[in-house]
Amino acid sequence: MKVQSSMNFKTQMFVAIAIVTSLMFVSPANAFTGSTNPEGTWLVEVRVSDAPPGFPVPFTALETYSRSGGIVTSNNNPLIPRPGQGAWTKSSSDGYTASIIFFFFDPIGTPIGTVDVTHRFTIEGDVYTGTGEAQFKNLDGEPLFPEHPQPFTFTSRGRRVTAE
Repeated sequence: MKVQSSMNFKTQMFVAIAIVTSLMFVSPANAFTGSTNPEGTWLVEVRVSDAPPGFPVPFTALETYSRSGGIVTSNNNPLIPRPGQGAWTKSSSDGYTASIIFFFFDPIGTPIGTVDVTHRFTIEGDVYTGTGEAQFKNLDGEPLFPEHPQPFTFTSRGRRVTAE
């Protein structure tokens, strides 16, 4: 009887050591590389197709998607407030949708509205491509720039940021 339980213990220890050893080679930095999941941080080029005069096109954004469905984003466009926050979800077999809100302020810091963004994208390896709309709204939900047709439409192309 002791021989049998000893063999089971040795087998269990071997399996446990094999699992722990294999986990040592999976790091958070590369866990999602090549995945079709958006979790992680992306460097994204954004091109607004109907930008008003003086609006920088293209501009660059950083987007970080959390496992729980949250998104935080920032950008280098001086005309878009930062950061933006929102949520993402899987919308089809190969696509995702993100909704992002940016608070908008006047030059002295008084709240004047929001920028509401809807972004649809697909992922192939470590690259994503997408399209979306952005609406600038005042505090009453009306267009902040009524002289310019809204929503503003854009295309995006991102690449996953990986640790080196």
